[in-house]
Amino acid sequence: GDTGDSGATGPQGAKGDTGGTGATGATGPQGPAYSTVLSSVSSSRNLANSDTGGFIVASSGSPITLTIPTVASASWAVGTEIHFQRAGSGTVSIAAASGVTLQYPSTLAPNVRDQYGVISVKHVSTNVWVVFGYLGAA
Repeated sequence: GDTGDSGATGPQGAKGDTGGTGATGATGPQGPAYSTVLSSVSSSRNLANSDTGGFIVASSGSPITLTIPTVASASWAVGTEIHFQRAGSGTVSIAAASGVTLQYPSTLAPNVRDQYGVISVKHVSTNVWVVFGYLGAA
């Protein structure tokens, strides 16, 4: 004979056991490194790869110039940042070695304006650095 009509759906059954843990996903990219405070700088010098990501504290009462050398000399990676604090009373200036370009507003200068101020540099393309922060007047 013919099959009769289906009956009403019954109540939901009990929840089953949780399944096993799936495979671990790929490792994500490394996060940014935190700046490290280097020993206080008290005289002019060239910057180096070891300064990458650093927070350089200049504590001199005399002017200090920190010079950025070329990629050929220091193998800088694009994206490199270095930060500078003027902790002493002496001016702290950033200079470019021959072949290096510093970019900053023409109404300002690549130095830390006042004591305890901070400026930074960022390598944006081969031998081109942006200088930003509490810059001095031109």
